[in-house]
Amino acid sequence: MKRLTALATLVLTATAARAQWTTETYQLQPGWNAIYALNDCSHVSLDTLLAGVPEITQLWRWVPSNLTSQFIGSPEQTVEGAEWKVWQKGLPANTTMTTMLPNYGYLVYVTGVTNVNLSLTGRAILPQVDWRSSGSNLVGFPAKTGTPLPLFGGSTSGYFSPLTVLGYNSSTTKIYQYVGGPISDTAPVNPAQIAAPTSAAVVRGKAYWVNLAIHSDFVSPLKVQLDHGTGMDFGTRGGQQKIMLTNTTTAQRTVTLTPTASGTPPAGQQAVEGMVPLLMRVWNATTKAYEFQPVSAPLTATLAPGASTSWTLVANRAAMTASEGALYATVLRVTDGGLSDIPLPVSAVKTGFGGLWVGEAVIGKVQNQLQTFQRNEDGTYVVDDAGRHVLLSSENGKTNTAREFRLRLIVHVDATGTAKLLSNVYYGVLDNAESSLGFTLRQKGLKPDALGKATRITAVHLPLDVAATLAGPFTPAGQTSVTVSLPHTDATNPFLHTYHPDHDNLDARFSAASLADGVESHAVTRTITLTMDAGSLDGDPAWGANSLTGSYAESVSGLHKDTIGVEGRFTLRRLSEVTTLIP
Repeated sequence: MKRLTALATLVLTATAARAQWTTETYQLQPGWNAIYALNDCSHVSLDTLLAGVPEITQLWRWVPSNLTSQFIGSPEQTVEGAEWKVWQKGLPANTTMTTMLPNYGYLVYVTGVTNVNLSLTGRAILPQVDWRSSGSNLVGFPAKTGTPLPLFGGSTSGYFSPLTVLGYNSSTTKIYQYVGGPISDTAPVNPAQIAAPTSAAVVRGKAYWVNLAIHSDFVSPLKVQLDHGTGMDFGTRGGQQKIMLTNTTTAQRTVTLTPTASGTPPAGQQAVEGMVPLLMRVWNATTKAYEFQPVSAPLTATLAPGASTSWTLVANRAAMTASEGALYATVLRVTDGGLSDIPLPVSAVKTGFGGLWVGEAVIGKVQNQLQTFQRNEDGTYVVDDAGRHVLLSSENGKTNTAREFRLRLIVHVDATGTAKLLSNVYYGVLDNAESSLGFTLRQKGLKPDALGKATRITAVHLPLDVAATLAGPFTPAGQTSVTVSLPHTDATNPFLHTYHPDHDNLDARFSAASLADGVESHAVTRTITLTMDAGSLDGDPAWGANSLTGSYAESVSGLHKDTIGVEGRFTLRRLSEVTTLIP
């Protein structure tokens, strides 16, 4: 079991970045402005992104370092490469950045005399601020839009309430904002200090120079934490992920998670099939177990000052009915009653069934060769319309076994959807030109000096070296079957006994020529049928991506004069999405 767990860890494939599209709008004035990028627009170059806004001729990205910020003078006066990357329209020789990255402060120069509303469509991303405790920070915030705008300060209702969250001190902490026009330290001053932060509005996406005396990870009054990364990317097989929300203010706040649709992807980007069907894990006090419930409405919670809450979410794979590779995307809008509006990207990809599946069949019924039949009250046998006796069992002559019997199943599905039942498979460094990790049916397919780290998985109830193609669709609600034959001369045939002369397939003179099938030993044929469930029977959200269940049936001929049938249930877990199997 430990080796299988390690194998599952090794062969899980990493998920690529998914896209949940949002549009952020920045209000710009002629001259110098500052914005904080709240979505990721790096899917196109700056030349393309800003091609339709001829008024914008310069963009400067502040890259924090341990140096003292130079923000009073013009950006051109800063030391080259110290804290600034620059894009200048039509001047590639002066350009040191080509894309617009999220969670950075930017200076934007607007020509002309008219205000500009800059609308940028990009990938949603969890806002972050990279504060440093010495010098100033060019930062912005995911503040609520609309009326009224949140204020920087205030006793209980400000964006920075209490102001101590940033080590705010009225005599030493200074906040500056760009007000348009040229950069100047004489009237009109730009950037200008906000004289009374407690009564100044926080504008979403606007960047401010703020100096701190402490280290902080403050982004908004509502602290949002994820298991990992800057979004919930369930990919093709991702499982449960948790979002934790903490109220950092001194007032009670109501937080809400509202699922919203992704915006329309820009040209050249993957289409979005629809919103991610989400499930939330909840505790059932009656059954004493966790269950999964659909997220069909906004989730809300009331948090006392300093209190936290969390929700565990997972993509409902069974509800993703599009074709393999389809992208589902959602933006969870996280709000806290008038201060913050935080976009949380959520994505999932419809998976196929390629890769290695390992599990077991649990046999619970077997054909009883000593069959019993139904009787009438007078003791006579019950017969059907054809005059045949009616079996006592309602399971086609199969009765429950005294104990369950388990059979390991190994199934590999290639890129074309062809499934094979395997008796053994090796995972390790392949003995090929690339020396890549992969699967092979033979140990000789592995690199000799890496065998110590290889893993072998075996189904001992099958003959050696079985790699039999399953006929029928290996998909939900599908039925697939395969016939496995064990020749009468095979060393693993149950009729053969090495030390018994009547079961060695040799004649009385011990002639080297084998006797025919059925003389001393019999060929055994097993027909195995797997019938997939149409969906999870117990609400497992990973069903269809990481697990499959269904009915197992097998008929065995050659062991008895009659064919023996067995039935049960099977469960398969996908250990890998690697679709290549070296024969």
